[in-house]
Amino acid sequence: MRTIERLSGKHFSHDGIIVTDYSYVEGYRCLFISTVCTFPIFEGRTPISSWAPIEIPVLKLSDNGSRIVEGVYGGGEGYEFKLSAGEHHYHLPGASFRLMNANHTLFFVFPQATMNPVNMLPITVKPHGRTHVVYINPIGCYAPISSEVISGGSFHTLAAFYVVEGRVVKHPVIGSDVYQETDEPWYRLP
Repeated sequence: MRTIERLSGKHFSHDGIIVTDYSYVEGYRCLFISTVCTFPIFEGRTPISSWAPIEIPVLKLSDNGSRIVEGVYGGGEGYEFKLSAGEHHYHLPGASFRLMNANHTLFFVFPQATMNPVNMLPITVKPHGRTHVVYINPIGCYAPISSEVISGGSFHTLAAFYVVEGRVVKHPVIGSDVYQETDEPWYRLP
């Protein structure tokens, strides 16, 4: 499945585009999300508080709840980080991330690649009624930035999204071979 969104507005001299492909690759039990975002060309210097071309809701927290995210770097070293209810933004480094609720384990994995050994996963927690929702933003950023930094630039990301029933501890590994199966869409942008 492919989604295409145009980025247009009165502050742009040239529109941008976001193309997201959702696919399955033989030999892997996950959903691959390939995203390319070509940012618009801004007419002047504009402060940007954050950008989120694609935000994926991954779990809910109760009002006073929290969840542990386990991050693993490409070399296998891991760490734990506590997400808390409230309105928070985080940028977690790593190649693989694990979040769990009572019934499921969710993994978000960047394939192994020497070209980008450390990735950052922006995460935000937002109020939603009586709960809070945790979103991942694999191609964006929740830190302020000047439009000059991203104006006309392109950002690409490829990640795998696993949801497994029960509590699973071992992080899946996705080899760099998956790039051969998923790179095709980057060369045929509309």
